[in-house]
Formats: sequence, C-alpha cells, structure tokens
Amino acid sequence: MWKAKDLKKKLVERWFHVETPGLYTLGEGSQARAKCTGPAGSSASHNTRPSRICFGLQELSRIEAQWASLSNKLNTLVLPQPTRPIRGAMTLSLPSSSLAFLPFVALLLCGSTAGHVFVKNWKTTSYSDWQPGQKEWKLQNTAYRPAPDNIGWVGSNFLTANKAIVCGASHTPKGDIAPSGGKFFSDASESAGKTLKVRAGGKVILALQGDTGRGYPHHHGHILAYLGRCGDSPTACQSFDASTASYFKIQQKKDGVLQLRRQYSSEARADIWEVPIPSEIAAGSYIFRFEIITWGESVASEGFQDQYYPSCGQLYIESDHTGTLNNVPSIHFPWGYHNGNLHSTSPLPGPPLSSQYARRSLVRHRPKSKHEGSH
Repeated sequence: MWKAKDLKKKLVERWFHVETPGLYTLGEGSQARAKCTGPAGSSASHNTRPSRICFGLQELSRIEAQWASLSNKLNTLVLPQPTRPIRGAMTLSLPSSSLAFLPFVALLLCGSTAGHVFVKNWKTTSYSDWQPGQKEWKLQNTAYRPAPDNIGWVGSNFLTANKAIVCGASHTPKGDIAPSGGKFFSDASESAGKTLKVRAGGKVILALQGDTGRGYPHHHGHILAYLGRCGDSPTACQSFDASTASYFKIQQKKDGVLQLRRQYSSEARADIWEVPIPSEIAAGSYIFRFEIITWGESVASEGFQDQYYPSCGQLYIESDHTGTLNNVPSIHFPWGYHNGNLHSTSPLPGPPLSSQYARRSLVRHRPKSKHEGSH
C-alpha cells in the first residue's frame, strides 16, 4: 500500500504523463490508452459510466481551495499499488470507484514543479572553475546575488513598477495574485561580495537547477540576458543599486528553454546555458541580468500570469575598449517592461540586441598609454 506522502513521487514517476501540451488524463482499461480528445474537464468516453476524464492544468486550480480542510485526511489515505508497472501508457489507470480521488491527485500534481529555477553555479571562459551561485548563504563568498526564499517568480501583472523585476526578491507569492516583496536583490545592501572576471568576447556559463539534481522544470520559456554598467572599478558592483543602471540586451532566445532542457549535465546536475559577451564592449564592472520567461504554468488562483525569473550576477569585463552607451538602446528596471502576458506572436520584451548597434556606437578603442609598447 502507498501512503499519501509517497503518492506525489509515485504518480509523477509512474502514472502521470503529458498526452498533449498541458492536458492530462485519467482512465480505465484499454480506454486509458486512447487519445484524450474530449475537452478539458469532460469525459472523453461515451459510456454511461464515464471512467475517463481529461483535464488541463487550469482546470486543476478549481480544487486548490479544498486543500486546507482535507490535507489531514490525505495523510492517512492509501491506494492499492499496481500489480505491474505501466509501460508506455499515457494515462493513469484507476478503478472507476477511485475517480472521486481525482481532486486530491490533481492537487498533488500541481505542486510537482514547485522547485522552479535558480543559478546553482556559474563561471566564465576567463575563470574555468564553477563559482557559487544564488544559494550561497554568505553573500561575501559569491559574485551572484541571492535567490527568492521559495525560488519563485515575478508575475506578469507586476512588471512595470515592482523592483523585483530587476534581480528578484526574497518573497515571491505562491497560489496568490500579489507583487513580490521582502528584500529586493537589486538593492546595494544585497550586493554580492565578489565580482567574476570575463574577457570581452568570452562567455558566461550558467548551471541552472530546479529541484535538487534536476534542470529547468518547465517545458517552455524565453531566455534573455542583459548587462548594466556599474562603473570602471573592478569592485564597482559590490555595493551598487542595480535598479539605477541602464540595461542593454546581449542575448535573446525565443522559447530558448527547448534548447536549455537538452543541455543537462549529469556532472553539474543542472542544465547548462552559455551567454556570449560582446567583443566590442567597454571595460568595466557590469550587472549581469539573466532572465527566463515561462508561460502556461500559472494556475487560476495566481491569475494565469506569465512567470518571470530574473537574477543578477556581478561581472568585471576586461577589454581594450572604452566608451559610452548613449547610442545603444537600453532600458531601466523597473519601468522597462509593461504589465501583461506575452502572446505567441509578441516580440520579446526589452530593447533590440546591442549587437545591432555595438560596432558603430557602443565603444571606441582604448588608446595605448605611453608606457605600453607593442608585443
């Protein structure tokens, strides 16, 4: 027999499978292997005693309110263990008498990807050893600013004016429609104690993790990366309000999560993602702002919002160039994004890529001093 505390793991690993994007099924016997063609929340069988139900993740939100009053009952609930593994089945098969259990099973499933995503480690092509990421509890030991307490997200209803969109915040609501709050990681007081070096033209390499030992848990998402200048000094970002910087975009990948999820490293126990640093960029310290935008994962109690996962590291870029960013399109966070969900045909938020302007307006070559000779 399986106790409720073991159900979540067993259901996800052995029973529940995505049949079509965002659509799951429960069924009985051979019907359970048929395609789910009925609308979400309805029976796809024409039998008088329907034993197969199709439902989408949005439908599951209807039963969230039952959790508080029934959670104690779930702790003692047991189900019979299947006599043999279900191989290749696209559904969970249960006796019809067990369909009353659907709301509880669905609720457990809703929480199966609560881990979301954070930067576990990072490095650059100039510094090949992995460095601590967002979960390093001593800020003085890392060059990456912290992660939210629950590794949560900023909702698309709160993009324009909320400082959490800069680098994240300590409190990100779950199961609610509310702005993120608590500590804002853009604040100077939340600066990391170190700065990671990278050569212009090099790469930043991120190890992204959801639940322990797993990569990014969601199936879709856009990936963007920005740089915001702190100053000339190698330590300029180490006591810097990141909401005061002007950010220019150095990478954007529409639905880049499809590529990210194919790049899991068993050694790093995370998904690996690379962000090229423009070769023409001026020397100095920069906030490295990395962001994933996921859609279709928020439930009704959360307003079906797009989910934004911003995070910030601190870089010092070594370069032979100097210059200003006056002619390169840039934005400020907050106020750089508009509230609301993105449509499938929408352009990605933010300015155009800086590479479209860099060669003609971003930098100028740093002249050699009289003490420098040719090598």
